[in-house]
Amino acid sequence: MARKTNSIRQACFAEQPARRVGAPDVLEETEVDMLALSDAERRVAKAAAKGLTNREIAGKLYLTTSTVEQHLTRIYRKLGVSSRVQLQSRLGLQPPSPHPALQDASA
Repeated sequence: MARKTNSIRQACFAEQPARRVGAPDVLEETEVDMLALSDAERRVAKAAAKGLTNREIAGKLYLTTSTVEQHLTRIYRKLGVSSRVQLQSRLGLQPPSPHPALQDASA
């Protein structure tokens, strides 16, 4: 996948992504995954991986719930995942703490 991303970047004459000083030359899998997503998809993916609901993501990013759902469909397809748990794992994020509404219901 890294080769494909680099060849696409080269074909489009895109600049190399900025790197941290002392960072290795090889892109980590999560960085390659994020490069496969559009800016809007990255924002939605990060919010979903943090445990926000579609409605919360829509409100936070000023989108409709339908748009969030469409972004998530494309994100899942591009990253080869089928759930938010897999999305979190794929992006290298820690699972979020339980949603506040769920904590109140279980108490």
